[in-house]
Amino acid sequence: MKIGVDLDNTLINFNRAFLVGAKELGLLPFDWQGNKMQIRDFLRSKTGGEIQWQNLQGQVYGRLIAHAHLFAGVYRFLFRCHQRGIIVDIVSHKTEYGHNDESKVPIRAAAIDFLANNGVTAGDNALLRKIYFESSREEKLQRIVINQYDWFIDDLEEILNDESLPNNLSRILFDESGLARMNTFETCHSWVEIEDRLLGTWTEPELRALAENVGGTPVASVNWVTRGGNAGLLEVMTEADEKYALKLYPVTVGHDRLRSEYNSFSEILKYNAGTIPLPFRCDRYLNAAMYTWIDGKVIDNPNSGHIRQALSFLEALHGIRLVPGFKSFQNASAALLSGLGFEEQLKKRVNFFVQFASEYSDLQNYLSDDFLPVMEDVIDWTRTKWKIQPAYNEILPRSQQTLSPSDFGFHNAIESQSGKLVFIDFEYFGWDDPVKLILDFLFHPAMELDSALKQQWIEGMLKIYGQGIQDRLRLAWPLIGLSWSLILLNEFRSEVWLRRCSANPDKFEHHKSILAAQLKRSNNMLMMINKHYKNPQLN
Repeated sequence: MKIGVDLDNTLINFNRAFLVGAKELGLLPFDWQGNKMQIRDFLRSKTGGEIQWQNLQGQVYGRLIAHAHLFAGVYRFLFRCHQRGIIVDIVSHKTEYGHNDESKVPIRAAAIDFLANNGVTAGDNALLRKIYFESSREEKLQRIVINQYDWFIDDLEEILNDESLPNNLSRILFDESGLARMNTFETCHSWVEIEDRLLGTWTEPELRALAENVGGTPVASVNWVTRGGNAGLLEVMTEADEKYALKLYPVTVGHDRLRSEYNSFSEILKYNAGTIPLPFRCDRYLNAAMYTWIDGKVIDNPNSGHIRQALSFLEALHGIRLVPGFKSFQNASAALLSGLGFEEQLKKRVNFFVQFASEYSDLQNYLSDDFLPVMEDVIDWTRTKWKIQPAYNEILPRSQQTLSPSDFGFHNAIESQSGKLVFIDFEYFGWDDPVKLILDFLFHPAMELDSALKQQWIEGMLKIYGQGIQDRLRLAWPLIGLSWSLILLNEFRSEVWLRRCSANPDKFEHHKSILAAQLKRSNNMLMMINKHYKNPQLN
């Protein structure tokens, strides 16, 4: 197989570079936000805007290219192609210099340097065979024809639609925005989709190469433990008979899961602040990391001793929150730091489900007849009763925040033979409101704690974070609870369902019954919240 790929806005994401450049040149208000196409349309709507747009392009593709980044998943796709011996070339319409760029920055050289700085080079044993820069659109099309690619990937419909391209050329439109028209060729919205379409399931040699690249040591065997889509956990045995857990993180935009987990583990271990897996090595290009293997068992029936260990861990974690390594650490994924933040997250979740609820009549009826009326009452009550500081729409000061594993609970812990708990899965780790940490633990459907254990949890957490959070805890309880009742409906989301089935194919045959069960669980939680939200049952 031979694959040709466009460069700008296909491999390289220039959205941030365009935003930085436009503001630097005074073309946009300071607080303006938008992507490349929105910036282009905004400028073109003004007198002289076309010239401003061309000048901006000249700056972005040259001097400001450092503000760009590879699209998520590009490197992993190129790595897998290389392991399979698939030829990949870049074919780009790019002149020597940018439009109206008086500084004369050579933009071809800038692009090559950018790629090299992101681990992508061309030549023998490199991820790319060759990089072609063509001076015109016609020359680019001619290069595609001459090189006889099996596939060509581009973000421009006019390139893929050009009549000069051979009929036997398979084409993929890379459309990050999702706004492209219907075409006779395939459209993918992410490099994860492209990877799945062209490469499919990881082969054993690919997994071995992945493990050896990440671990830097010869590998004897690699086996999946869990997997879902483009991510998962693997058991790695090295030729030196050392066992590791290799984590392949999802290729996503937004929260950096590898950074959250690997860096937090590394920092926590410096201060002996808890029992966690030891980080061994990571590869940020491949978005993967290796950790010491933990032998033990899952916790099916939590007891008081387990609660004590969880509290002890969080107390130690809270105690090191002011160390330099955590000073500039990112927020936890979906961190909620204000009353308004709790409300907005809830609305965002429900609006997402409303968008496709018409596909499932039971879901649509549940949301319109049951959920939305309760949500409106709860929000109105919470806003009225929120007479505490910080105010409803004010951010909780960093001094009152804590370091949170975010998805914390016994579902993410392993119990060793000695009875000691090892806490795992810190992909969402970061700064957050301790109230959210407390309530997520209580509401998580995998926990199944009795009232005595819940009471032990609440009392222990108040000792760690102070009695002063009680009012905030009670006011946030129904909003976070309603969010969890929506999380129970995630199987209705197609991408979540496919990921679940990828990990457990048996689920495919039981889709309807699983949806019905999850809808019932969500409704039960909704009724409980509706009954108690004015006087939350924290235990």
